[in-house]
Order: sequence, then C-alpha cells, then structure tokens
Amino acid sequence: MILHYLSLLEDNHVLVKDYKMSYYKKDIIINLSEFLSYLPKKLDKIYVLLKNSYELIIAIFAANYIGADVCVLNYNYTKEEINKIIEELGEGFFITDKDKSELIKQSEKITIEYGNFFNKKLGYSIIDLNKKDSNLIIMTTGTTGSPKAVMYNWDRLVNQVKKNTDKNLSWLLVYPLNHFAGIQVLLYSLVNQGTINIPRSNSFLDLYDSINNGVNAISATPTFWRMLIGYFKKMDITNLNIRRITLGGEIVHQDLIDNIKKVFPNSSIVHVYATTELGSCFSVKDEKEGFPISYLQRKVGNVELKIIDGELYLKTDKHMLKYLNSNIKLSIVNDWIATGDLVEVRGDRVYFLGRKNEVINVGGIKVFPAKVEKEILEVDGVKNVRVHAKKNPIMGNVVCADLEIEENIDMNKVINDIKNKCAHKLNKYEQPVVLRVVGRIDRLNEKIIRRS
Repeated sequence: MILHYLSLLEDNHVLVKDYKMSYYKKDIIINLSEFLSYLPKKLDKIYVLLKNSYELIIAIFAANYIGADVCVLNYNYTKEEINKIIEELGEGFFITDKDKSELIKQSEKITIEYGNFFNKKLGYSIIDLNKKDSNLIIMTTGTTGSPKAVMYNWDRLVNQVKKNTDKNLSWLLVYPLNHFAGIQVLLYSLVNQGTINIPRSNSFLDLYDSINNGVNAISATPTFWRMLIGYFKKMDITNLNIRRITLGGEIVHQDLIDNIKKVFPNSSIVHVYATTELGSCFSVKDEKEGFPISYLQRKVGNVELKIIDGELYLKTDKHMLKYLNSNIKLSIVNDWIATGDLVEVRGDRVYFLGRKNEVINVGGIKVFPAKVEKEILEVDGVKNVRVHAKKNPIMGNVVCADLEIEENIDMNKVINDIKNKCAHKLNKYEQPVVLRVVGRIDRLNEKIIRRS
C-alpha cells in the first residue's frame, strides 16, 4: 500500500532531504534495490534498529515490498530492552548499524545484518511497487509506562491520512521514525506528495539550518515547541516561511498557541489528537486550546466522541490491530474506547485535564498536574516544568515541580514569581510544596517522561 504512493510520485520529486543531499524518487528506487539485496526473499518479520532516518525509511519500504512485517525499534533501547522485545515478539531478521557488542547475540531465532546497506551490490530487481501489503509493529513511547508493541496494517494507517490539495509542504522531521507521529509525517508526505526534511541533529543550530533549507511545515510536541519558540524569540527569522504547524502528544495550552502565532503570524496552527494505539483521531484548527463542544455531537475526523464520568471516550475503526507483547487490551464497551484522558466542559469548549493515571491525590483532593503546569509555564523565565507527586505521611501525597529555567535569569526571582502565581491561581492542595530546579527534565522523543 505505501509503495503505491511512492509509484505515484514524479521521477524528479524530492521525497526526502537531509543536510547532505536531496533524494529524488529515482534515488529512492535505486537505494531500495540495494537494500533489498541484503534480505532473504521470504521473510515474515524484520526488526529495524537504525540511526539514519533515510536508511530507516528505505528499510520500511523494503519490508513492505517483500510483504514482511517491520518492527521499528527505538535507537536508544538498551541491550536488555532489545532482548526483551525479541523474546516477546519472536524470530525475525534484524537490521542495524549498531556495534555487535551493543546487541543481542545471533541465535536460531534471529539473523543479524550489520553495517552500511548501500554499496556496490548488484541490487534487487524491483518489478512492481503495488505488489504486497504488510504490517507495521511500533512501540509506544513509554513516557507513562513500559513500552508496548502495537501492530497496524499499513492500509489502515494510510486511510487515516487526510488528502490535502497543498502538495508543496516540506516537513521538518522532529519526531523520529520509531515514533508513531514520525510515521504519520512519512505517510502524510507520501500521500500528499510532500517532502521530509531530516536535520543533522535536534540541536537548535541544526534545526535552524534545516528550517532555513526550505522547510515550511513542522509537527512536534508542545514541549519541543516551547524550546524552539524560546530560541526564535531572540532571532531575526523574517526569512523563514512556516505555513503549517501541528502540535500533538501532550496537552496544548493557549499561551503556547499565542506565542507560536506571534513568532509565525502567517502560519496555520493545528492541534492533533492521536495516540499510538488509536491512530490519528481528530484535529482542532481554530487555534484555541481544547476542542469545540460540537465535536461531541457529530463525527469528526476518524472518530465519534463522548464523555463518561469525566473521561473522553471515542469510537473508531482505524485503531491498532492488537498489542503483541502485552496482556493489556483496549478498554472497549459497545465499540466505545476509553482514552484515559480526563476532560472538562466549560461553556462551548471541552478542555483536557490530563491522564487519568497521573492525577495526584492530596488529602482526598484530586490535583491535575497539567493545571499546575499551565500556571507555572506562564511565569517569565520558565522553559519547562514537570509536576509530580511525592509521598507524604499526613496528606498521602504532596505536589512537587521540577523546573527548567532560562539561562541568565535570576533563579530566586523566578521561584518567588511561581510561588506568588500559584498562591493566587491555585488552591492550597494544588500549590507545589517543593520547587526543584534541574538542568534538563527527562524527555523521550520530545515528550516529558511522566512514569515514576
């Protein structure tokens, strides 16, 4: 299915661009044939652990071409994590550019191919790009719990992609391709004949170089956008032409939308609600936090929505096929799926409060970390914040906050401003008892890690 859209591209279309070169359709076909020469013609499953995003795209295409399921692994997984996943998912062909010492030993279950996969081999004769279909196996991010292996059919994933008449979008690849959102950017670019721009790294200077190299669309988490906007505010960026901005993966607050709009006034800003398990569900295009209450009264995007006991439920036929390494199943009652996201209706708007499993119980009172974070993030000098619980013998838990503070800022003033803001905006149970300044709040794929 995905290679069908590759076949529809013009030969001179640039699908992928990085800091070294542009990859036209004809280049991709050549590299695909070279890559295929490494693979047995009959494979059921391919594990892919590659740092280079372009090679990863080629590996995904190669697996699809021969009809094999492809399991995309996080490059930062430890040897133990890789072993565990393989033990749970079973035998397959393992492709990686990592050193042998960092990986599992070759066994009867696993054949490992190492190294540079583009060379002078004669290659593979590519006959038909509309040939076969297969499945994608991708891991959940793991920011709120252990990563789970999720299986999708490529056809189902492609059908989540909205067809767009704008075929000239060049997307900065912020999400890695071992992340569901990265796969969405790949598929969107394929289906809509766009371009994926791969930065050398996620350092600000490398990101700026890529953006300055023709990027006009960026999809990223709110955490990433706060960092990027913080840098851009200090620069002359009149030369940048960002037309499309999407945010997802975390709660989007109004102050962030407003700050992005100030920096890129000519852009359209879209908040996408998507999860690895449920796919791309719906989007909000009115540049306001939350979503209109009218979404509860009609089908929107791929889903129907309703609220039960403060939790968002949805109905969709585009969700994953199944978990592969977990006994957990989606909570489905009469076709309605519990998302785990708590929401609140205020006026004509529905607002996200946070994940159900992240609520902090302070003396019997529910505290939503996202609400506390929203107030702290509005304080000048705060780059990032993570609110979490700390056990307390009297209250059960108390609220704590880890802070990233901007450089060359009076730290004591920022902390005092936070205390004053929280005292005026939050009740006493919600106010952080401990404010801790850290060098960097732990993140994974530019999402804040919230598991204990």
